[in-house]
This record gives sequence, structure tokens and C-alpha cells, in this order.
Amino acid sequence: MSRQAGCNVWLKLENMQPTQSFKIRGIGNLCVQALAEHGTSHFIAIGDTNTALAVAYSARQLGVAATVFVPASGGTAPPIRAKIELEGAAIVENGRTLRDAYAAACAFAEKTAGAFVVDSADAAAVVAGNATVAAEINVQLQQQKPAAVVTTVGSGGLLAGLISGLQQCGWQRVPVIAVETHNTNSFQQALLADDERPGAATSDAPSLLPPLESGAEPDCDIRTGPSGRSGCDGTRDSGTRSEPTVATCLLAGATSERAVELTREHPVVPLSVTEAMAVDACRRLLDNHQLLVE
Repeated sequence: MSRQAGCNVWLKLENMQPTQSFKIRGIGNLCVQALAEHGTSHFIAIGDTNTALAVAYSARQLGVAATVFVPASGGTAPPIRAKIELEGAAIVENGRTLRDAYAAACAFAEKTAGAFVVDSADAAAVVAGNATVAAEINVQLQQQKPAAVVTTVGSGGLLAGLISGLQQCGWQRVPVIAVETHNTNSFQQALLADDERPGAATSDAPSLLPPLESGAEPDCDIRTGPSGRSGCDGTRDSGTRSEPTVATCLLAGATSERAVELTREHPVVPLSVTEAMAVDACRRLLDNHQLLVE
């Protein structure tokens, strides 16, 4: 890869995390904070996602119950569900769509003491946890400033953390190249719609939840209040495209407002690629480095 690029290319292998993604950084930090500050006794997540797996793992490590609400699988559950169950989380199938699962999670949270719904990519604890990626890069590169940082972007929580971490390292001028596929480029669209960013409005609901089905509106927005309990408020999804995509892990319910805000003060280059390019990149990484990633 370095030979092809004509420069040193360093890989931050977040697929080697206990939950096979970076999510454990921000989610783990949020769960630790919720337990310490609110005495949370039950974490709740929605969907068969890396976020839900990170919630389940964190709950097991902290000795706290976890429940993940998902749509009925129809007999064929996604492979990640088995990993979530292996961490000890309870799986509750409800309805046929994510909207149904979302509503069920909201109702459950309202009647469960000590419940904490993990759903915000903009939570300060999530951003701070994800910022540790940049802090580690700084150490691993022995404080040598990189020319650029390349990352994928879904809801934007990782991007917000990266920018925050880069700034803490004094790397305010290191550009971040934020990559999406054409069918998942909600972040790129958010930048283009941002009136306060030179050259680029964001969603009202930054979320770690998967997107609702096309045209669906959530019955409620499960958000954690200062008490640590979850409430229901009306909101809307991000309008993420519903075209088929192989990059399902980049689909997001909404775009992180914090990530968009940070692009106003830090150089970020949004890059959208084709589905074929994304698949080819995975294949080449496997062929050249024996690493299979999603």
C-alpha cells in the first residue's frame, strides 16, 4: 500500500478491537460515565449493529444488564446478532421494521428504572472516547505529524472524535479525508447543506441508530436526559438514501451535528466513492495484507 501511494501509509486497525470496530472507544466511555454519574443499571441499544455489540460488551464488562431491540429476523438473523448474544445481552424482536423496534425500546426505557439508551453520536463522552484514536496515533508515530488522516464516516461520531483528538495533539492543520459511498454519503450532503461552512443544515437528530426505513418517521426519539433515564420526543431521521449498498455499516440514522461543526474549524475533505470501489478496496486489503474488513 505504501509503495502504491508513494509514501508511508500507516493502518490503525480498529478491527482488532474486542468488538471488531472502533465503537467500543466512544460507547465504552459513555457507558462508564453513565454508570458512574447516573448509577445506570440497564443499557439499551437498537438494531443489529456494531454499536449494539459495543453496548453489549461494555455492559458485560461493567456487570450491567443490556437489551437490544431488533426487528423480527424471519428466521435468518444477521451474523452480528450471535456476537451480541454471546456478550450476554438480551435480544428482543419486535415488529417487522426498525421503527417498530425503536418504539418498543422507547416504551421499555420509560418503564425500566435505571435505563440508559445509547443512541447519540454527539454525546461528549462518545466524542472523547473516539478521540483516543488520534492520541494513540500521536504516540505511535512518535509525535511526527501525518500529512493526512483518512477515515470512513457514518453517523460522524468517529470523525468528531478524530478531529477533536487531532486538535488536542496540536495537529489543527492535518486534513481529514472523510470517505463514504455514493449511496451512504449523508455526511457529504450535510456539509453541502451547511450554511455556516464555506463551500457547504444538518439533521436535527445525530444518532448512532441505523436509519429508519424509507419514508418512516420514528414514534419517538429515545434520548438520555440529565437524570440518566430516557425520554421520548418527536424528531425526524436524516433522510439517508435508501438505495442498496454494500457499505451497510456506514448507513446512519442522522449526521452528527458536532462533526459538522468541527469541519468549520478543521480541514475536512469529503470523498464519495462507488460501491465497486469500496468492494475492490476490501478485496485488495485482503489480497495484499491478509486483512478481511467490512
